[in-house]
Amino acid sequence: MTHLNSLPQIQSAFVTGATGLLGNNLVRLLVSRGVHVKALGRSRTKAEGQFGDLPVEIVTGDMAKVGEFAAHLQGNDVVFHTAAVFHDGYKGGRAPWLCLRGNGDN
Repeated sequence: MTHLNSLPQIQSAFVTGATGLLGNNLVRLLVSRGVHVKALGRSRTKAEGQFGDLPVEIVTGDMAKVGEFAAHLQGNDVVFHTAAVFHDGYKGGRAPWLCLRGNGDN
């Protein structure tokens, strides 16, 4: 098993789904460890509300339109893909298609 102290030091990270439950906590952990974070969220207002007190670079975008934020992926040591489609399963609709697109199965 690899010990965390033996892993390379991450200087910069791009986090998709940064305003979600997992992404939000990951962004805070990375910042606490001195990592420069680019946080992707669909709503700039929501991201600013969550990270306004942190030194985070907010990137606004949607996983269905990666080309619109692709330039921000350059120059990062790592990308954490925590974005996921969340929906109420009882409502049906086009959510299964969105799950495939949002989770990288284009």
